[in-house]
Amino acid sequence: EALADAENFGKIGVGYFKKGDHGLARKYFTKAIACAPMTLVWWESRADTYLALKEFAKAVSDLEILQKFGATPSSSFFVKISRSYMATGDIMSAIQSIDAALGIEPENTSAQDIKKEALKMREHLNTLHSAQQHKQWTTVRHELNQLMSQCEGPGAPEWKTLLVRADIAESKWHDALGCFSHLSLLDETSADHLTLRALVLFLADSNLDAMTKALNDALKLGSEYTPAKSLLHRSEDVLRLLQEAMSAFQAQDSSTALQKYNQGLAILGEEEAEGRGGLMRARFLSNQAFVFYQIGKYAEALNSANASLTLGPSRFYPLWTRARAQNVLGRHDAAVEDYRAALALAPDDNARRNVNNGLVVAKGDLQKCLQMNYFDLLGVSRRFSVGDLTKAYRNKCLLHHPDKSNGVDLIFKAVQEAYAVLSDPQRRGLYDQQLD
Repeated sequence: EALADAENFGKIGVGYFKKGDHGLARKYFTKAIACAPMTLVWWESRADTYLALKEFAKAVSDLEILQKFGATPSSSFFVKISRSYMATGDIMSAIQSIDAALGIEPENTSAQDIKKEALKMREHLNTLHSAQQHKQWTTVRHELNQLMSQCEGPGAPEWKTLLVRADIAESKWHDALGCFSHLSLLDETSADHLTLRALVLFLADSNLDAMTKALNDALKLGSEYTPAKSLLHRSEDVLRLLQEAMSAFQAQDSSTALQKYNQGLAILGEEEAEGRGGLMRARFLSNQAFVFYQIGKYAEALNSANASLTLGPSRFYPLWTRARAQNVLGRHDAAVEDYRAALALAPDDNARRNVNNGLVVAKGDLQKCLQMNYFDLLGVSRRFSVGDLTKAYRNKCLLHHPDKSNGVDLIFKAVQEAYAVLSDPQRRGLYDQQLD
């Protein structure tokens, strides 16, 4: 009776398959399998519906069951399973299967075409693995995109996650976050995917509530899942230190604030695989720069602001802090450029007013500096020795060199002109006459 039911369901499935209704065909082939699981023809028929529906992982499963049950595979069987393997990113299994198909039927044109595609994909995979080992992330991304564009199905799950990790390593936070939407990467039943999404949200300093939810969801799937548990504890420590540092600063305890920021930075680290700490590290460095500036440690403020902007360019607060530190340190033209950039990023009217006021002051200071006589500009007396002049010139160059002050520095050029004049006896004599 079960065999009769299976035969009946199978015939109905064949009818729907011929009509192109692959969803109903799959339904009836499944019923046939339930009635007679050892009737292998229904497994292959259902695999055909999965291929038509592009559900390649399920097609692989059914076709592998056929092999397990000892069915004698034909060349068409090997073509089907190799196509399914390729679509799921298992390129080596696809090549082995297609070689088997060609061994049975060397002139099979479908098998020959699949073999060509599989070999191309294997070449991309080899380049991908080499680039990954050498941390050549642009090449990694290129090869992944090539693989996914050539793949009939979703490809290997690790391809998409590796694309996210390449984005993280190159600090492409917008792209990394986008992978969970336009690539439909997030699998709510995968602790790996949930934890990876949480890592991106954490390092990108974006939607931290969603980060916590993703980690808790990952732990519900496996309460001892180490990566999720570790990231949860780590993020909690970092966010706690951030809050404690801000509270300490508000209480005018700058020493404790700086200590907390340093502890947070140590936990975040600077691993390349995590984008050097990402925008979360950039936030800590920006806050640290602000504290340094407020307590008069301008060189330290400048260093922290630079480090923050390296991780997160075009961010208002570290740019504003850097502008103020630059001006106090005498790098007035660099300060002007920073103030102008900050003005375009100011989040509100109050911030725009503050930045504009600073810009006016920096412009005035720059103008005064450029109008200084050469002795005052270099910081030497009229009775300087050659050693005094050389030492003063070197110090001013270190202070105002374009590599250390964001671009072309007008003061650096003025310092060079001052040294050129004062180090040449003839030109110095003419200059003294002008001053007198």
